Amino acid sequence: MRKRVIIYENLISQRVCDLRTMIAAGAHKKYRTGRLPDMAEIHGGGDSDPRRAASRLTRLACEAQFPAILNGERIVFTATTPGVQSFYTAAKTWFQECGLCPHDFISDICVDWEMLLREGLAGRKKAASDRYAAEGGERLKVLSETVGEAIDAVLALAERYREYAASRGEDDVAAVLAAVPAHPAGTYREALQSVKFVHSALLLSGHSGVDLGRFDQYMWPFLSSDVSGGVLGWDDAAGLTAEFLISIGKDSDIFAKCPSGGSQSLSLGGVGRNGELCVNRLTDIVLDAARMLRLPEPLINLRVTPDTPKSVIVKSLEASGASVRIRYSNDSEVIPGLAALGYETSDARNYSVASGGEFLIPGLGMDLVNAGEVPFHQAADSAVGEGLASGDTFDEIMERCGARIARQTDEAVRRAGETRLFPAPLCTALMTGQLETKGDISEGAKYSNIGVHALGAVNAADSLCEAWKHLFVNSYGAEKEPVPPGSPSGYPRTGDDDPVSNDILRRLFAYFAAACERFSPVSGRWNRVRPGTGRMTGGTGDEAASLASVSGGGGIICRSLTPAIGTRVKEPENALHTFSMIDYRRVCNGGPATIEFADSSLGDRASVDRAADMVEFFVLVGCQQLQILVMNANDLDSARRHPDRHGRMIVSVCGWDMKFCDLPDEYQREIVLRCIPSEV
Repeated sequence: MRKRVIIYENLISQRVCDLRTMIAAGAHKKYRTGRLPDMAEIHGGGDSDPRRAASRLTRLACEAQFPAILNGERIVFTATTPGVQSFYTAAKTWFQECGLCPHDFISDICVDWEMLLREGLAGRKKAASDRYAAEGGERLKVLSETVGEAIDAVLALAERYREYAASRGEDDVAAVLAAVPAHPAGTYREALQSVKFVHSALLLSGHSGVDLGRFDQYMWPFLSSDVSGGVLGWDDAAGLTAEFLISIGKDSDIFAKCPSGGSQSLSLGGVGRNGELCVNRLTDIVLDAARMLRLPEPLINLRVTPDTPKSVIVKSLEASGASVRIRYSNDSEVIPGLAALGYETSDARNYSVASGGEFLIPGLGMDLVNAGEVPFHQAADSAVGEGLASGDTFDEIMERCGARIARQTDEAVRRAGETRLFPAPLCTALMTGQLETKGDISEGAKYSNIGVHALGAVNAADSLCEAWKHLFVNSYGAEKEPVPPGSPSGYPRTGDDDPVSNDILRRLFAYFAAACERFSPVSGRWNRVRPGTGRMTGGTGDEAASLASVSGGGGIICRSLTPAIGTRVKEPENALHTFSMIDYRRVCNGGPATIEFADSSLGDRASVDRAADMVEFFVLVGCQQLQILVMNANDLDSARRHPDRHGRMIVSVCGWDMKFCDLPDEYQREIVLRCIPSEV
């Protein structure tokens, strides 16, 4: 297995160079080599129906690809057309100008991968045509035709790959492609190939953040059947799994729609629809492969419960020690939170996690999970300034802040409620029951909720802590109100498990939850509002500059739950206890508590076991989501000095999910500071 992986690593490093050589040599001239469709082709000679434009986009994008199979590859498809990112940016603008798409392509969605493997694309096409034949009508006619065009385009691309594989004498690859993705998968290898091909087709159709769902659950029946039937041994199964992960990660630079990449993720573990623990040998295989490969993508989400075996948590931490991005979601908090938002318990138990940390329902959710942000730090900055000038008590300052958060939430939800999405026939075909009972997924699904995130919550709490100090600790302030019993005489900071800062953070999110709970429904096709604790992706910006003198942290916004720079935390458990103050039954859109470690912190088994204890504490204390980031100061410093050698290094700090070398210098310095042991 390791020999094969080394071969793949070497081949992937040469992928772009090899493909350019193939294009320059005129390879595969009978295909559209490297030419993306122009806008007039997508417009279809004046056809203004956005549903038909969407299916043409999928067809033309698939036609622009030519087969490319690297030597020894068993899970195939490589994007061969450069410029996809800029193409979709231009396409979106053009659609808006033509009135076809007032907003954006669907993103952050998880299709029903289990259904794909059970029915194949041909089965999904038949479902659309059968419904039209039974019910008739222009709407279903267009749905059937657009779904058919999109699926036919994907199958035609798969057939070109099959022909090419056969011409190279790679009969095993050709045999797999003859079966999938057109037909149901029959083996583990066919299942992997089907998901890979369709996942890539969805990205070619303009979607980003296409989640791979609960990988170890829908793939396990195929793997266990192959092993028990003697088709595969465990070593070969591990090799195929590693190759699948490589195949997902290798195209991220071409498919990524933002500078960070980071748009592919999969989930492992957790409970099943009936509440049973769902951890199996494939869970271990994926974690082992991720540790060995050290790929920046896909990001791995491990769902944990009080019953998750510690051995699984240890494997995940060993992967983290190899710089693999692992995020933990606590089923004990997430599932009740989703149920409180109206998700059926069995669906809530089946949740997956998007690349930004939000919770998705595979096949059933068309939730707009990243619809907006509510800048807590601005609300706090305003409340502190106005409150101190007016002689407010601290509670009055907090009420000012809560009122400002409510107004900010109203504005964010109002903007989000106006969102209209571009039709998505291929994605529609892969959503549970969508073809059979509903319409295009852009019109809504079983769950169509809006997710908005807090921005700068830790900065806001620190700012309010400073106001508390000003009122209660200064000599003139102490005359107004007595210092609460048990409060420290210094400046409490969010994350140090101080009762003052803990309560402030709790109150901020209670204001936010109450503001979101007023909307039901939001407007039109959108239903509930899901408040979240912070995005894992986003730009850096300078929004916190006005807050720097109050909240510390060097003017850097904390986009997720993490102590600001300069906050001294005795133990990670202190920060986790602080973040457990939030009522996650009311705040359930994701956003991890983020803790950074120097890589030396996981250098031996004893330290890994200690970190595993911390993850178990995270579950038991009642936090919702956790990300442990392990960084090496020397590697980061080398990346600053030699960015050409570290182009694929991705970091996630304070909610950013960015390529390190793309960050401005001041943010690179901040990240280096965070991996110094004395500062974390």
